[in-house]
Amino acid sequence: MNAAQENGPTRPSNLDQDIRERIAQVTGGRILSLEVEITDDRVVIRGFTASYYLKQLALQGVLDVLGGPGARNLEFNVQVVANPPKPGGVD
Repeated sequence: MNAAQENGPTRPSNLDQDIRERIAQVTGGRILSLEVEITDDRVVIRGFTASYYLKQLALQGVLDVLGGPGARNLEFNVQVVANPPKPGGVD
């Protein structure tokens, strides 16, 4: 039995951190300016990346944590841009 099974389902207070960690894991940290906002029944993801493949991986990471697309209202706004902004807003 792993730690998640012992503690039961993910608590909402840790959900944003779980999503951030999973996105970083599946994309190798290549989603820049990543923001995760959680409200009562809504999850909002924002960020930038250089490829549609990484965007797709990030979405799958979110769905891995949420348990599927119907679990919550999901707004997934990861933009694919040629030159994503550098961390900290420095170009």
